[in-house]
Amino acid sequence: MLNFIYSFAFRFWAIFTFIGLIISVPIGFYYSDLHHKLLEEHSKNELASIAKAASLSIELAIKSNNFEIIQESIDRLSSGKEFAFIAIMEKDSSQEPQLFKCFPDSLSALQPFYDSINYHLISTPLHSEIIIGEIVIGKSKFRDQEIIDELNKPIIELTVLINVLLFSLFTVFLIFVTLPIKKASEFAQELSEFNYSAQLTPSKSNHEISLLKKSLNTLKNNLIELNDKNISRTKELKANEIKLQQSLEKEKELSQLKSTFVSTASHQFRTPLASIQSNSDLLDMLGNRIDSSLRDQFLKVTSRINIEIEKMTNLMNDVLILGKASSNADYYNPKTINITEFCQAIVSSYAQAKNDERTIEFEVKGNPYNFKIDPQLLTHSLTNLIDNAFKYSKGRKNPELKLSFHSEELSIRVKDYGIGIPKGDLSKMFQPFFRSNNVSEIQGTGLGLSIAKEFVNKNKGVITISSIEGHGCDIEMIYKRV
Repeated sequence: MLNFIYSFAFRFWAIFTFIGLIISVPIGFYYSDLHHKLLEEHSKNELASIAKAASLSIELAIKSNNFEIIQESIDRLSSGKEFAFIAIMEKDSSQEPQLFKCFPDSLSALQPFYDSINYHLISTPLHSEIIIGEIVIGKSKFRDQEIIDELNKPIIELTVLINVLLFSLFTVFLIFVTLPIKKASEFAQELSEFNYSAQLTPSKSNHEISLLKKSLNTLKNNLIELNDKNISRTKELKANEIKLQQSLEKEKELSQLKSTFVSTASHQFRTPLASIQSNSDLLDMLGNRIDSSLRDQFLKVTSRINIEIEKMTNLMNDVLILGKASSNADYYNPKTINITEFCQAIVSSYAQAKNDERTIEFEVKGNPYNFKIDPQLLTHSLTNLIDNAFKYSKGRKNPELKLSFHSEELSIRVKDYGIGIPKGDLSKMFQPFFRSNNVSEIQGTGLGLSIAKEFVNKNKGVITISSIEGHGCDIEMIYKRV
């Protein structure tokens, strides 16, 4: 029932019915009142003409004492089923009118001579030799009411007809518009709840509702197709997720295996290297006891052995550091530090350790502020870059360390004026064990920049490199300010 009341067709019908009643009722009252006034005016005019004619007859009847003339007048007036009466009122000395004669006589007992509700009344003065008073003539209003009812009947019938037409229109609208739209709405609701088993019977015509049904059925088919694709895609994603998880597990196992291997290999290499170093030291001691002619050759051999031991030891150290950094995801412990003092301490340590009479030119730009960063990771990155700057710029200008404070980031740059990097090798410089063709005569492992990049990444930073061969190298580390 509530669905019916809330339907668009019912509201459409109720609105127009209400508007029809608002319009028809005042119009009906207006025309009824207009007819009443017109009939009343007509009756007064008619009575006025009757009064003129009746006054002559009454004066004649009074003079001749023959009241049958008045009765004949009343009979003529009543012939059209309009009851009328004539009352002759006589005024006495008190000026109060008294009934002298009434035609017909039967009305005298009821005395309706001043009943303006049921009669149209008109009075005219009477002056005769016998009676001085007035003549009251009445005409029944019942016939007027019947006439008004007859005149109002078409208005009532028109109002009823309009309401019948509105109800018929409501029924047609309900059957051909509201019910199909309701079914389409219920069908759309089912689709929104992913119930693709819902059915909507399409129409063969091409009106708007039929097109709406066709569109909804097309939407259903598209949704079913999309849902099938979504299910298939979901299965593929789950399968890929499983494969990815398996790959991650394998990668984790390989990373752990690599770390274990690197650590084991490094330790295993250290033992024979330590043994070789001990024997080399022993040979040095024995070399001091042999003939001086053989001593120089003997010491030259042990020196080459010590150099190669140092290379192998540095290589093992770099491999071990790189393996630990790449395999340990928790290798990050940030602290808020005074970055200017931190860099100054590293510069001072290099000033004491280097024996080629060169130092690092340290420069600070911007307004310094404390910075949250892992100091151990930064130490590894920065020392590797500074070591390379000294190593590949021997005999050139001092390397430079520039610290720039910006509002949103911190920049640390290490610049040297050494041999530089060939343009074709720049993209490969962060690959492990890669070395440019122009550094074959300089001792190194090819792991320094790889280690620096790994630690910069662990420290949530970015490292970039630029260089011109023969003019030096410029490496910048950028850290976002949190």
